[in-house]
Amino acid sequence: MKFIPFQKYTLYTRLSTADVKQRLQQSLAFRSKWFGVTYDGEIERDAFTIFQVSSLGFPGWPDISGRFSAADRKTSIDISIKLPKLAFILGGTALAFLLVCFAGILWSNWSRTHSLRSTAIGALFIAVALALVYSAITVNFLIASARSKKFLRRLLEAE
Repeated sequence: MKFIPFQKYTLYTRLSTADVKQRLQQSLAFRSKWFGVTYDGEIERDAFTIFQVSSLGFPGWPDISGRFSAADRKTSIDISIKLPKLAFILGGTALAFLLVCFAGILWSNWSRTHSLRSTAIGALFIAVALALVYSAITVNFLIASARSKKFLRRLLEAE
């Protein structure tokens, strides 16, 4: 995981590809609740996309996509978990706002006081705000992706 939260892993199950597809369809057809979270999504021939839905009906984190294929009496499921586009939009907006504030504070303090100390204090506040926004997004992603991994392991009887 670098700066943008993203996970990629492979599950193996003794279920056939048809059984995997059927279990995914059944769990998503009724917007089933697993571990207190509702999941929704779509399934194609050998691929699927799943996302969490909050109780208010808004999509939550993370977006899960995967492909399944048969391999040696097992089914291999390659899964990637990533932030949804909405998270990038909100995170980018927050980042842009904080950077504009950062530039404004630096310019205002420097042009008024020509003091490096007051300018550094303003910059420190903005840096802390940036770190808090990033931390909130990352921690939320890690918690939700762990919950999604459990959901998929249990649903697909993964090894």
